[in-house]
Amino acid sequence: ALCFCPTMTTRRPPRPPRWDRRESDGAAWLDAAALAVQQDHAAPQIARKRRRFSATFSPLLNREPFPGVTADLRRRLAAAGRTATVNFAIFAALVFSGQKSLPAAWVGNVLAVTALKDTLGETFLFARSIVLSMVPVSVSCCAVGYILGRFDDLWYSILLPGVVLVGSLIVVLCPQLPNKNLMLVILYLTVASPLSSKETVYLDAPSKDLGAWFSVRLAGTCVVGLSIAVMLHLSLKFTPNSTTAHRMTDRLIWRLRFETEQLLRAVLQYTQNIGVATLTARKSRTMIEFYICSRGKTISKIEQLADAVKAERVFGEASIDCTKLKKFIECAKKQQRHTEMIRQATAEEFLGEEYTSHNENVKSIKTKISTNLGFALDCLVAEFCRCERDFLDFRHTSAHQDCSSGLAQCMDLYRQKMKAAIEEAEQMLDENEEARRQTAGPLVRSRVVFLGVSSFVREFQDLTAATSSDKMEAKVPGRSTNLTALMSQLKSQMTLSWPWKNVAKRRLAVKTSVGLCVASLWVSIPYYPSGIWPGITVASISLSTSGASYVKSLDRLWGTLVAAAFSLLLTSAVESEIATLLLMTVFAFASIMVSNPDREYASRYAATSVGSILYGSVENNMDVRQYAPLRVMLIFVGVAIFLFVELVIFPRSSRTVVQAKSLEFFEHLEVCLTDCSNLLSTIGSQPEVTAEDSDAFRDQITANPLWMLKEGQDSVDLAGSLSESVKAVKETFSAFKIELGPGLVEPVLGLNVRLDRAGYERLLQEQRNCLVRLDHLLDMTLSLNRYYKFFPRSHPIRYLDWPTLLSTGVVEMAHHLSATLDRLREVFPNGLLRPSRSTTVLSMAEAVSTFRFYEEHRLTILKMVENRYGDYIFSGSGDAYTPGFRVTLALAISSIIGVAQSLQKCGMCLEKILQSFPTEDAEYLRVKDQSLTPGDVSIQFGSTSSERE
Repeated sequence: ALCFCPTMTTRRPPRPPRWDRRESDGAAWLDAAALAVQQDHAAPQIARKRRRFSATFSPLLNREPFPGVTADLRRRLAAAGRTATVNFAIFAALVFSGQKSLPAAWVGNVLAVTALKDTLGETFLFARSIVLSMVPVSVSCCAVGYILGRFDDLWYSILLPGVVLVGSLIVVLCPQLPNKNLMLVILYLTVASPLSSKETVYLDAPSKDLGAWFSVRLAGTCVVGLSIAVMLHLSLKFTPNSTTAHRMTDRLIWRLRFETEQLLRAVLQYTQNIGVATLTARKSRTMIEFYICSRGKTISKIEQLADAVKAERVFGEASIDCTKLKKFIECAKKQQRHTEMIRQATAEEFLGEEYTSHNENVKSIKTKISTNLGFALDCLVAEFCRCERDFLDFRHTSAHQDCSSGLAQCMDLYRQKMKAAIEEAEQMLDENEEARRQTAGPLVRSRVVFLGVSSFVREFQDLTAATSSDKMEAKVPGRSTNLTALMSQLKSQMTLSWPWKNVAKRRLAVKTSVGLCVASLWVSIPYYPSGIWPGITVASISLSTSGASYVKSLDRLWGTLVAAAFSLLLTSAVESEIATLLLMTVFAFASIMVSNPDREYASRYAATSVGSILYGSVENNMDVRQYAPLRVMLIFVGVAIFLFVELVIFPRSSRTVVQAKSLEFFEHLEVCLTDCSNLLSTIGSQPEVTAEDSDAFRDQITANPLWMLKEGQDSVDLAGSLSESVKAVKETFSAFKIELGPGLVEPVLGLNVRLDRAGYERLLQEQRNCLVRLDHLLDMTLSLNRYYKFFPRSHPIRYLDWPTLLSTGVVEMAHHLSATLDRLREVFPNGLLRPSRSTTVLSMAEAVSTFRFYEEHRLTILKMVENRYGDYIFSGSGDAYTPGFRVTLALAISSIIGVAQSLQKCGMCLEKILQSFPTEDAEYLRVKDQSLTPGDVSIQFGSTSSERE
């Protein structure tokens, strides 16, 4: 019988809409603060009038709701203002001043805008690197130009392509020269401009001799542009809008402190509410994931500014201790690695744990943990935040010793409460074998959280201790010390080997030199007086990957078209030179304001190209109406030459690399898992140590239960084969990550399938998660190896044989991965994740579906752990059951299950990628022919009947 509640039959009145949306784009007229006005009597009439006005005028007067001045808007305004100011200052100094000594004002503008970074230190470092690398290039080019100038124009034209070929090859391969593209531009300008200026076939331009000192004059133009960029930041140093790296780093450090505090507060909220308020605990998981992600981004920004902070000491900025800052960055990066353990244990549950919140045994265990750890973790978080706040005040010294002692007391209290919580939980599970099995997973995850928090705090303790000892031993560096450091740095730079054996760098050097050699024919064969632009284009867009070069080529074309159109409009409508300069500055400001963060080159090149079109390539005089169309054509020629060399003569596809590395990752991971299982299987058969060493080890872990997870683990290295396999996995993942971006933007000509952006980005993320958990598994394997080395043969823990159980879980995972790769080899015979003529999408899907086995594998591992967990708790006593060993074992189990979970999700990502493959008509015809044959026809998916038997 069905029972109906009387309240279920009553109809609720319709609620009013939360937003008064307009029909054109769905945006609301009123913000959240103004919604209260709708409660007045006049609100319905106002709403009707607004809707009537919206229906009539909204399609014509459609405006976005203004959210206020956002951080992105402030950043854009600042970048656009700096670019426009530099653009105005350079052309005012080099063109409108009437000087004739420094040619090619656009080169100084390009270098200045390129060097113009967000901070003073970054701009100074970039400008210094350009100047230091420009000196040997300019001197060499000056000598080469002098020698070529001794020949007549015919021999100059014949020798130029060879000189460009050899020179560009040296520049690209030279390990001491940064900023390869800019140096190529300077090289080509210095060598080719004297010949290009003599050709008078087109535009009736007079022949000009640039002189023997052209390279020195060009270097002077570059120095003027770079100096203006640095002086712009210096002029802002003493204003409220200072752009020093010290100021930005200080703000980022305090943001990092806030994010760290909020992360620990979220972990505290999770710990205090598990088993007590499940919904609150689940909400805290969102905050944990959010602040772990935002904290990682902040650390990356601070790390990028570390060298800029040090460089600003030249300008009198010394408020931040650079040595202390670098140590803090290293500490923060180690802490970020420990937060991955917290994320793994709090935000992700093991398979089969989804309904444990409704299990009374699990809720009782979680209540015990939250009751015991709540106050201790609250004290630890409060003390840690106070100590970190004192430490991060770089402008004042603080008593780190007192801070460390208070933090150490809170850490001891946290360990004691964790031990008490586990003991109470085990006493409650003493007579209930079923409860032991049910609570194995939650207890493992609670220990992983404890390890993550303890390791997080311990890294900061080590940092404060090291900083205090460094202050005691610090000495003021003398002039000889600084000179020695400078000479050591110079010596290390000069001993760098040339990367001719590196295939990628060798290909980049050869394709760039060949492209420049071909482009130089537009100067050697007299046709256009501005024939240097195809070569400059090749030098600018030559990058290591085809996808990145292709995108940069398109951006350069679009920037040239926009700049040429604006230059023609400006020439036709404006006659005043001052107005031209001002409008050119406004155009530069607008170009940077509307730039796409993912493709900034198009806007930046448009902003800098207007000046080179208005005032010519070398000398500051040119007929814009004739020169602008010519400039567009020459840029197109340069792009066409380079793309021909890139895609036809030296083809290399980033898309193919991504398709290969995405499968190669699993192949190297299989070897790594096999080596790890071999190491785990040998842990129990290690030679027994002496009694004295065993007693010393027992004393060490008694004094510091987590010693093995830090100092003890650092004294153990990976075995030879295991270290090589781990290195291969990481290198494959790194290549996949680097090539994915260029591969997504490569042109599609029908010879290869387009990369599915969502599928490959998700696959990259899951492979990253797999690497993180693999690192944890390897670390815990080393710790277990160290523990068992000091356990006597008669120790009770050896009878449980945990290493064999862990080895079984890892080796089964490796065996199934091997079988999966065998299936993938059949459907992807070329080792590339793309369709082939010999296989169908159906067979590919069948092969990829084998990754779903890891769902069962996770359940099997968890079941084995549950079966042995009760024996583990109640089969003995002594130092085998110290918190350190239990936490090590818990993280090893969690890591194995996590790797299996990541592999399962990788399979789901591969399934998503398969959905983007085009299905050919031949596949449908094949199925159609099979359906017309007599007999029963069935489409097989999964194992066949013979395999099942």
